[in-house]
Amino acid sequence: IEGTGNGGNVLDLTDETVSEIMNSVNNRSLNPVYQAGRGPIDVTTYDPLRLKGGGFKVMFDGVDNDGYWGLLNQSPTVLTVSNINILQGGSDDIDTLIITTTASGNIEKGMYVLLDNVGGITSTSGINKNFFLVEGLTLNPNEFVVKTVGATGTYTVGTGTSEIMVDRRFLPLGSKYEQLLENNKLAFNISKITGLEPGDVSDNNENNGFLEATKTYTNASAPWLGGVVDGETALSSKNWILAGADAGDLGDPDQVYESVIGGTWAPYKLTARSAVGSPKLSAAGSAIEGLSRWSFLSSVDVVLTNDKNNWTRCVIVETGEDSMPNVGGAKKFDKRKDASVDKNGFANNGISPTGPDSINSSDYISATGMGWFPGYAINVETGERLNIVFGENSALVGENSTDMKFNPTSNGGVDANGRLAYGGMHYIYIFNKNGVTTNDVTIYDGGARLNTLLSLNSAVGKRNAFKDCIWTSLPLLNAGYSVLESDVKIRLRVAKDYRTFNSIGATAVNNSNPLYEFEVSQSEVASTNQTEAAKSALDFIRVVPNPYYAYSTYERTRVDQLDNRVRITNLPSKCVVTIYTVNGTLIRQFKRDVPSDLSDGLAVFEGQDFNIATTLDWDLKNTSGITVASGVYIIHVNAGSLGEKVVKWFGIMRPIDLDSF
Repeated sequence: IEGTGNGGNVLDLTDETVSEIMNSVNNRSLNPVYQAGRGPIDVTTYDPLRLKGGGFKVMFDGVDNDGYWGLLNQSPTVLTVSNINILQGGSDDIDTLIITTTASGNIEKGMYVLLDNVGGITSTSGINKNFFLVEGLTLNPNEFVVKTVGATGTYTVGTGTSEIMVDRRFLPLGSKYEQLLENNKLAFNISKITGLEPGDVSDNNENNGFLEATKTYTNASAPWLGGVVDGETALSSKNWILAGADAGDLGDPDQVYESVIGGTWAPYKLTARSAVGSPKLSAAGSAIEGLSRWSFLSSVDVVLTNDKNNWTRCVIVETGEDSMPNVGGAKKFDKRKDASVDKNGFANNGISPTGPDSINSSDYISATGMGWFPGYAINVETGERLNIVFGENSALVGENSTDMKFNPTSNGGVDANGRLAYGGMHYIYIFNKNGVTTNDVTIYDGGARLNTLLSLNSAVGKRNAFKDCIWTSLPLLNAGYSVLESDVKIRLRVAKDYRTFNSIGATAVNNSNPLYEFEVSQSEVASTNQTEAAKSALDFIRVVPNPYYAYSTYERTRVDQLDNRVRITNLPSKCVVTIYTVNGTLIRQFKRDVPSDLSDGLAVFEGQDFNIATTLDWDLKNTSGITVASGVYIIHVNAGSLGEKVVKWFGIMRPIDLDSF
C-alpha cells in the first residue's frame, strides 16, 4: 500500500499486477500484489492445523531502527471515543489516560490501539496517529488505560469522529528475531537490514546485498539470448565489470556482481568506461561514478517478448567508439543520428506524432534517434515500469547496427575490418526513477525525459541521464538461434531496507511509511472430514529406515544398548498395523486409535505403541517380546473405510552388544 524495500526478501509480482502495470496509462500499480512467499515481509504459519483465515495489515510507524511495526486486522475494530480522562503523572512525567468508548470492543491488556482525531489534548509524544499500549482495564468494560508523556487539556470531540483501532501486536523494527502471534498462528520475521544493502561495507554483508538472478525462457529449447561474459584481464574490453578491491576497481570487493547471469549483467555503477567497447559513459569523466549510487540499485524484471503491445519506446544511443565512421558523425552515447522507427522498424511511416494514433508514429516523442526495445522493465519494489535504452555501433554495418532495431548478432569477436563487434554493441540499459527534478529520469514515459537530456548533446546531459542507470548488459545472440525466438525473462534481485515511499497519484494513509496487506484465504485454512484426501494420504505411509542395517537414528542406544526400532510414518489416527513374514506368519499387531485433531498440542509419547503423532515406533520384536530375525517383512495397514496399504520392509539385525553382565 505504501513504503518500499524488501527487508532482504526476494520479491515476485503476481501476473495480475504485471498486467495492471503494463495496461496502466500511468505505467504503475498503486498497490502491487506479490506472489505467496515472495513479498516484502516474511510471514509464515507455525501451526497449520489451527491457522485462522482473514485479512491483515502490517503497519510501520517509521523506518528507523527505533521504529515499530504492528499487525492489525484488515478491517480493524473501530470504536468511538466518548471521553478521555487525564491523570497527571508524578516526577516521571508519565501520564495515565483512561479512555472510555461507546462499546467494549473486546480490548485486552497488551493490545495496542491507534488514537485518531482526538481533540483538545496535547502531548509532547503526540496523541493522534500514534499507537498506545493498553496497560490495564477498569471495572467499566468500555474503559481501558494507556500511558503517555506530558498530556494536557480536556478531551473534545473535534471536527470528526474520534476513533480507536484495535491492534493485534506492535513490535520493534530494529530487532531481528521471529515473532509468533498466538491468536492467528502466524510467524513474522520483520526487521531492518542495516548494513546489508548493495554497497554497504559490513562484515555481515557477504553478498553485497545481492539476493539472486535468473534467466528463463517460455520455450526452454530456444535459449537465444547470451551476452559478453566479464573477464579479468586489466584494460581488456572483456573486463567490463570492474568489481573488486584492486586499484581501478569500483567496489564490490568480493566480486559478487561479476557472476550475475553468468557474468552477462551487472550494476551500471560497476561497469568500465576506459577500454574500447566499454558500456559506461567516458566523456563525463569520473563524475558519473560519483553520481551513480548504490542506493539507486533496485530489484527489477526485464522481459524480452514478441508481443509488440509490451514493447518500450526508447532512445537508441551510439556505441561506436570513434565518431568518424559512425552515422552522422555521432559521438559515443549521443542519440543515434538516424531517423526514428516504428515497431516494425520503418522510418517516416506517415502517422502523425501528435494525432490520436501517435504511439504508432515512427516520430513518436522524437523524429530522430528513437525506436522500440522489444520488451519492458519493472521495478518490483515499487510496482513501476521503467525506461530502457539500447545501443548500436553504427560503424559495424555487418552487425545489424544501422537499422535502429534491437537485433544483436552472435559475433563476440571482431568484424571483417578488425573492429570489436560484440554483436553490434546493442547494449541494454535499465533506468530507475531516483529523483523528481528535470535532470532526473522518470518512471516509464516513452523515453521522453531521456530524449530531452540526451538531445542536449552535452556531457552534462549525458551524465544526468546515465546517473539513473542501474543495470546493464552486453547482449549477444547465441549461435544457432534467432532473436526473439522465445520470450525471455531476466530477474535481478537485491536486498533493500524499508523506506518511505508513495506512488505518484496515491493518497498517503500511513505518512508514506511501509503499509502492507495480506490475506490468509480459506483454501489455506485446514479443513476436516476430507475423506478423499485421507484416502490418498495412505500412499505416503512409509517405514523408516528401509532397508534397516542394524541401526536407526530413532534408537535410544545411549540409555538402552538393546534398543532396536524403526518408525512407521504418516499413519491415520485410526488403523490396525499388522506385521507378517513373507510366508504369512503373524509377527506383531498394533491397534491404533488416537485423536485425529492434534491442534491443541497434545503430547507425543515417542517410542510407545500409543504414539499419538502420525507415526508409530516398532521395536523389532514379535508379540512374545523376542527380537525378529533378519529378513523381509510385510507391513499391512488397515484404515477401515479409508482403505488399506501394504509396505515391504527389509532389516538386518545387529548382534547383542553388552559392556557388562
